Parts: sequence; structure tokens; C-alpha cells
Amino acid sequence: MSKISFELSKNLIAAQTDANISPSDDSSGYADTTVYLWIDGAEVFKHDVTDSGGYLEYTQDFSVGDHTIEIRSKDGDPTDVHIDKMFIDDKLCMPTQYDVKNVIYGNQSPLKFLMTDPYAKINNENYVWWGEVYSSEHVENSTFYRPRLVSDLGFNWRWYFTVKENGLVYWNFVGNPKDEYYDSTQEKMYYMAEVTPDLQIHTIRQQLEDDYVDLFFQSGISHTDDSTKATMRFAYGGDHPDAPFGSLWHVLQNDSSTLEWNQRGVPVDLGAWQGPGRYDENLYKLDDSLQEQDNNTDIVLKTFREYAKRVTNKWYIQSYGVTPITVTTS
Repeated sequence: MSKISFELSKNLIAAQTDANISPSDDSSGYADTTVYLWIDGAEVFKHDVTDSGGYLEYTQDFSVGDHTIEIRSKDGDPTDVHIDKMFIDDKLCMPTQYDVKNVIYGNQSPLKFLMTDPYAKINNENYVWWGEVYSSEHVENSTFYRPRLVSDLGFNWRWYFTVKENGLVYWNFVGNPKDEYYDSTQEKMYYMAEVTPDLQIHTIRQQLEDDYVDLFFQSGISHTDDSTKATMRFAYGGDHPDAPFGSLWHVLQNDSSTLEWNQRGVPVDLGAWQGPGRYDENLYKLDDSLQEQDNNTDIVLKTFREYAKRVTNKWYIQSYGVTPITVTTS
């Protein structure tokens, strides 16, 4: 049996600590309200949401195939509710596309999915952003970050997903076509993975990316001038005292003597940033082509920040891995 659970909060309470949430409400909005959990068309649990929050949970086996989880607000109540976090067997859930073709379909994944963000997030937080919000008239609403249920309009949140024979949970998420960053060609298949407790707020990967870019700029190397042939390299596992994260990692100049003397650990074999173009699995530049394809052997990188993201993603995944979450099947 697998336990599916959700953390909830009132809108006005959540807005006090989250700048991404609007405090606006249709009423005073502080009254307690009831929220309902539906699984595959049947109500299975309900719970009140107070000033300290609320929860919904249910334990069951899942058949192999398609399922729907729905969270409904109490139609007519004045207090709006947010769906904050989701857990499976007390493991914090977050979607990922790491090695997605292999994990879901058993096919080789293009290289970009081996260097993708370990977890797909919005606003660098581990809050729910998938699924869709509907009004009582069943009109889709694009609320994707901590989905907001407008109770007095009877809003509800729905998540359609599929369970594989091995219990892996995956789904297709189209996103918001009206978003300025919407990409109709982007892979839309995700599966659920576990976020470890020490990475709940601001992941090491994101901090590494920021520091890697900062160190690069501080070195005085232009990220737009190809003639500089940037020489920053990356290593991890060392104990260099200047490492931003102690023994976790450090950035080195690509001078062989300096590299060997300072490394003090196991290096990730990575090439240096050589300007826009195609790079191989170890991020050595192949050529100047910018034609993007779902390729198993190379990846197109157009900016240094994108390169830094792939470097840190590669390091993160090698160091921590990405662990799929599964449910028990019947």
C-alpha cells in the first residue's frame, strides 16, 4: 500500500511568507475551510485547513494504467487554499526529466536529458506546480505554482498520471501555452522523483551554478569573446580550502600543473567553455553548429550560463543521483 499525501495552506497565510503569492482574496479569507481528496472519481478523504495549514492523505494500491487525483475546495467558502507539497510514502515529490526516455520508454535518452535539471521546479522551491486548476464550470485555469483553489468559485485541481508495471509514476504536462517561455517542441513527459530533505529549499545544484558563473566572471574572462578561449574547469571531491562548499567542489584554471596540484580529489572530466556550439558528453566542444536536435552524442550550448548549468547538473547527478518514486501496484 502506498500513502499519497498533500500539504495545504490558506492563501492569506501563505502570502505572508511567499512573495510569489498574491494576498488578494475575494473576502477576509481567514475562516477555516474544508478541502476534499478524490482519487479516480471517488471521494476518499477530507480535512479542514486552519491557520496552521491542513493535509489530505489516502493509502491504497494503484492498478497499472491511468489515474486521476483531484483536490476540491468547498464551493462557496470565503477562504482560498493552496496545494503546497506532495508526498508519496512520506517522500517529498518533485518531477524530473532526467534520462526520461530510458526511464519511461526503455529507449536511449538524448544527451540533453542526461544533463537536465535534476528536478523541474518553479521559483527554486519544492512546491506543487503540475496538474491543472478548473473552475466549477470546468474551465481550465493556469495556476501552476502552489495551485490556488478559489473556494467561493468551487475551484478544483486535477492531476492525470499513469502507473507503470514497476510502480513508476509518470505523466504528460503541457504547461501554459500563454506563458512567454512556452515551447511547443519541449519534451512534456515527466516522472516523479524524491527530493532529499537537505535539498528542500535551495538545491546545491542551483547554488553551484550561481557560484560557478560568478567565479568565471571574476576571473576576468569574457563569456562572449570566443578569442579568450575560456579556461575554467570543474572538479569535485577535493578538500581545497578555497572551495565554496568545502570538500564538495571547486573551480580551477585549466593549467595542468595548477590543476594537478590543487585538485586534491576526483575530477569530473570536463572541457572548458569554448563559445557557442555543439559539445560532447564531457562538454568538450565539437564544432560551431547551433542546429539543435535530440541527439544521443552531443548537445548545443549557446551561452556560458547554459554551459554552467549543464556542468553543475552533470556534477549534481553524478554526486547525488536522481531516485524515481514508485507506488505499490495491484
